[in-house]
Amino acid sequence: METSLDEFRDTQEKIAMTEKWIMEGNYSNSYDIRVARADTIIYLDVPRLLCIYRVLKRWVTHIGQTRPDMGNGCKEKVDWSFLTFIWTTYYPRKEKMRSRFEQLEQTSPDKSIIHLKNKADIANFLHELHSKHTILS
Repeated sequence: METSLDEFRDTQEKIAMTEKWIMEGNYSNSYDIRVARADTIIYLDVPRLLCIYRVLKRWVTHIGQTRPDMGNGCKEKVDWSFLTFIWTTYYPRKEKMRSRFEQLEQTSPDKSIIHLKNKADIANFLHELHSKHTILS
């Protein structure tokens, strides 16, 4: 059963009020909560076909099952409307995020925005993160 928007926002607010947290997803209906408390935003801006491929791969891997990152009873499913949503909102969502980040850079220059566009960017970021963690340990 899907959580109501009010419950979802309440949960996000509670998490964002803790000292350390990581939230995944670009849910527009709770962006304001997350961005207000975030010190770092990592934006994975991967190609549209890769998004579709990953959704289909996740579906094939977990058909009829509940993934570990999903709520109890939320079985993996893919339907045409979901694929259409990904396909048709891809470029408008990219533009919305670009605009949000431009505004954020002007209003909150203390926030770090990390924009990763491909596998190489992601691998380099993870390598740097691992190197920093190793040095600090």
